[in-house]
Amino acid sequence: MGGQPERLKGNGALCFERKAVLWGFFMGVICFALASAILFYFMFRNPDILIAKIAGLHSGTVAAAESGPLRELRQEQSRRGLEKAKKYLEKDDLANAGLFFSNALANSSQKIEIISGYTDAVVRWQERQRADGGSKNAGAFLITDMITLLNMQVVYVTPPEMPALMEAMTKLEQLEQVPRASGESPPSLPIDEALVAKIDALLQTTVPTAPDTLEQQERELGDLIAGLGTFNNTGHVADLLSRLEEKRQNIRKLSETYSVCNRAKDFLKKAEQGEPGSDFTAYYVSAAESILRQIIPLQDDLTGFDQSVSVQLSAELDRVSKVIIRKKSEKEFDKVDALYQKVKKFESISASYKCQEAIDALTGFLNEAQPTLVAIADPDVGRRAREFITQNGALLKNWGGEQQNRYDRWALKEISDLYGETKQYIGKISSDNDRINSALRRYIDDIDTRLLSPTVSRAYSEVYELFVRELKDEQKIELAKHFAVSSKKSLMNF
Repeated sequence: MGGQPERLKGNGALCFERKAVLWGFFMGVICFALASAILFYFMFRNPDILIAKIAGLHSGTVAAAESGPLRELRQEQSRRGLEKAKKYLEKDDLANAGLFFSNALANSSQKIEIISGYTDAVVRWQERQRADGGSKNAGAFLITDMITLLNMQVVYVTPPEMPALMEAMTKLEQLEQVPRASGESPPSLPIDEALVAKIDALLQTTVPTAPDTLEQQERELGDLIAGLGTFNNTGHVADLLSRLEEKRQNIRKLSETYSVCNRAKDFLKKAEQGEPGSDFTAYYVSAAESILRQIIPLQDDLTGFDQSVSVQLSAELDRVSKVIIRKKSEKEFDKVDALYQKVKKFESISASYKCQEAIDALTGFLNEAQPTLVAIADPDVGRRAREFITQNGALLKNWGGEQQNRYDRWALKEISDLYGETKQYIGKISSDNDRINSALRRYIDDIDTRLLSPTVSRAYSEVYELFVRELKDEQKIELAKHFAVSSKKSLMNF
């Protein structure tokens, strides 16, 4: 009975200590929320900073949109806050230590520096507590809360910082597993063998853990660990405690991993619903890819992790990426379709249109559509777009042939009119030579023989030779000079 007041006193001190830790933790959370609210207020006042903040969220850079000097100033202030947290920790003031640590972490642009510094301080503080004869349970809530907080940072640090974060978590987890100091009296209750059998059976279970039962399983394991703490600390109990704690840590990591997978799914859902060419859509896809890259190397080390989750996430990422590519391709296809509608009227040869007008329009379509076709990445949409190009090529060929036909028909008419008017003067008196010379100049001097088809060109030559033979030598020379410099009609006139 004489030791009862001392035990009550010890329990009161431990209760006060726990309250202090909880108070510090809640105050840290409140400060973190206030700092975040202030930060978002200034972010929304400047949309450019908001976009940069969102783009830097996954890498954990709080000050991604700030200038270099301002970012350095914020980091220096965070370092000062860390130093204050360490000093309060040295004074065993856990509440204020937690308050300044939470504030420093929330405002730091280099979170791993703050995490590593405070973790080392906590380790030194716990070692000092034990060296002074303190209990294993001294600051237990502090260590548990620290581990929970560091687990939450997994999705905010960059991949290169992950080893440092895992090292900090390992240090804290080792503190939880340090055996009681030799001066502590072990509980006097003997362990129940039925309970041991139940725990052994639970530990040997290798069935993959369902994500929706993780929280319940973690609570059950916590209750078992707390229950085992009331029994004699034999080697068997210590082994069970270690194995249960290992399983609880694994379940906690499982829960966090599944949570991150769900976040990636949310990102992909937003990406699929968003505008295909927007920066936000690209960010959501990039964030989901980053999460998947982090999960794949870790999943083999997580006992009970359902790897079909990562397989499904990978398949969903591939599907959404294809959907976005298809949406972007459809938008580009619509541009090509709108361009083609302008030249659709030339699908049929019609005398209402000049051939050159149709050729110019079809060539213009090809020049405008070609850059857009390059941006179409979806195979099906690209095939539909290339059908426009194929159709356009066929129309160009048709109108080019029609243009040649129209030129030949015009030339034949001129040649025919020349022959009909002038054939009566062949073999007549020399005074008729002037009429022949005049008719040649009037009818065929603007025909470009280089543009005639072989058949029409042959007809032109025969008629030309037929009438030129009737001319005097000096008339032939003058006629040749005239034909050489006279203006010719081109295909573009038809």
